Amino acid sequence: MDALEQQFRRGSSGLKLSPITHQFSFASKAVEALADLCGHYGRPVYTHVLYSPGASTARLASLARKFPKTNFILGHMGFGPADREALEACQELDNLFLETSCGNFLFIEQVVKRAGAGKVIFGSEFPLSHPGAELRKVMLLSIGDDEREKILGGNILALLGTAARKD
Repeated sequence: MDALEQQFRRGSSGLKLSPITHQFSFASKAVEALADLCGHYGRPVYTHVLYSPGASTARLASLARKFPKTNFILGHMGFGPADREALEACQELDNLFLETSCGNFLFIEQVVKRAGAGKVIFGSEFPLSHPGAELRKVMLLSIGDDEREKILGGNILALLGTAARKD
């Protein structure tokens, strides 16, 4: 915790949690402490979900409910069967956002229509996906320029810029 706090004081913008790499549960005390610290410093948490009870979309939504001052960004829009759960959760929770990389074009469009462009953050997943291919999906959406600007940078800048930094 001290190391993360020190990094936030040095200007780090957020925290990435990888349940597939580190094999943790979103319900663990350690993850809750990290989420709380991120909220304290106004830094978002970027993460993925898995097909396991501890790292499911439902478990992430529970964490977001428990820490309403912490913004959570769900990578890949949840991906696969988790997409529907991710859409429902981001509609319910003001502090849960969906990131587009490797997301299905039709689903990205559905999220924008149902949850709004303000809940969508562009991502590329480089080098596993080509940034141009990911960008093209957003450019092909049937949305206005103001919505596209939010997705391509405005939303993440707002999340990072509204941080009440305690440096």
